Amino acid sequence: MRKILLVEDDRITSRLIQKYIVDIGYSVAGAVSSGEEASELIESMEPDLVLMDINLEGKLDGIESAKSINSRFSLPFVYITSSSDYSTIERAKEGNAYGYIIKPFDKRDLRATIEMALLRHEMEMRIREDENRMSTILNSIIDAVLVVDGNGSVSYVNAASLRMLQRECEDLIGKPVVDVVKIGSSA
Repeated sequence: MRKILLVEDDRITSRLIQKYIVDIGYSVAGAVSSGEEASELIESMEPDLVLMDINLEGKLDGIESAKSINSRFSLPFVYITSSSDYSTIERAKEGNAYGYIIKPFDKRDLRATIEMALLRHEMEMRIREDENRMSTILNSIIDAVLVVDGNGSVSYVNAASLRMLQRECEDLIGKPVVDVVKIGSSA
């Protein structure tokens, strides 16, 4: 069963959301009232997702807490808040949230938001694994491989390319391929 960590500083709201979480088929890994508490306990709780209120009491609000936790753990976050003003939504984008749900909400809305956040997170993890696997393969072959984006700029070089060109990765990524590799004969 997937575990949800709830970060909500209003006790009544926290109890209601915990009930919703259980009713829709998840377990509550824990319920804390501040971002600081969440940061301290998250490793031992091992949640699959964090529901984070944006407006929290304490030193850090929910967005700052999410950023702090994201710097150490790869977890999906869903913000829960009663704030729908432009500046709050813009700040929430910075926190790399997987969802944003406005209070009051019902079980159906919560379930849909959690499901989509978990699905997106799983897909991103698979993509990262595929990228790591591909990078390992490309770096272990002896042939030089350069990947060029649609603008003609180098977006990837493997270790063989770096050895052949006798350059560092930072010197090549983002540069036009015509400046990196000279093809053709000089006559």
